[in-house]
Amino acid sequence: MSVQNPREVTAREPVETGLINIYSARNLGDAAIMSALGQLSPKGHVVARRSDDIDEIDVRALEWAGDTNDCDRFVSVGGDIFNNARPNLVTRAFLGNVWQLYQRRRKAILFGQTIPASCQGAALQLLAGVLRNLPAVVVRDEASHAELRSHGVDAQLSFDTAFALAPTYSGKQAARSLFEMAGLEPERTTLLSVRSFDALYPHDREHFVDRMVQLANRLSERGHQVAVPIQSDVSA
Repeated sequence: MSVQNPREVTAREPVETGLINIYSARNLGDAAIMSALGQLSPKGHVVARRSDDIDEIDVRALEWAGDTNDCDRFVSVGGDIFNNARPNLVTRAFLGNVWQLYQRRRKAILFGQTIPASCQGAALQLLAGVLRNLPAVVVRDEASHAELRSHGVDAQLSFDTAFALAPTYSGKQAARSLFEMAGLEPERTTLLSVRSFDALYPHDREHFVDRMVQLANRLSERGHQVAVPIQSDVSA
């Protein structure tokens, strides 16, 4: 019995991955998502286009470039970038984000995002129409997953991309110093992340605060220390 030689496989250079729909690297959550995507990509980094309204903050595994048109594929980033602050209309910023995605619909995926509560009506219909043409759509919460599936989008559900972020040694040391300064023991500390609410995040502020206080009290009763970091300080 003869054995055939295995077919030769030509080694290919890892493809370049570009990011679109970038909001701000000053938001800790967005920076973590971009860094995590860079570490997950074949080249160990991702590329983002320079822009006058986006600060080029130093983010690990992220490279700033003059253009990303030569990238082989794209990832739409941000946590809930498709906000629409005017419920009865579609804002220019929203259209700009959807247009970025539509332009690259054959090479782009949406990964690890949330469809925010402000994206409703015509805005949601427009976004869903574009998402139905993407190779892949992955969201990070059950509400977004159910919403998109009800609009005919073959959405998948997974964890927040930031959970894939591997901490650095210097990062661990910096975090330990912050814990010590605050008198917190890392092994039993729970961090509760909060943010303000506005037209983009139309939630019941009092209800939210009340539930966060209840959660903090229950955690304290279990022997945890509770701390509240300010993870972002941005507006519309």
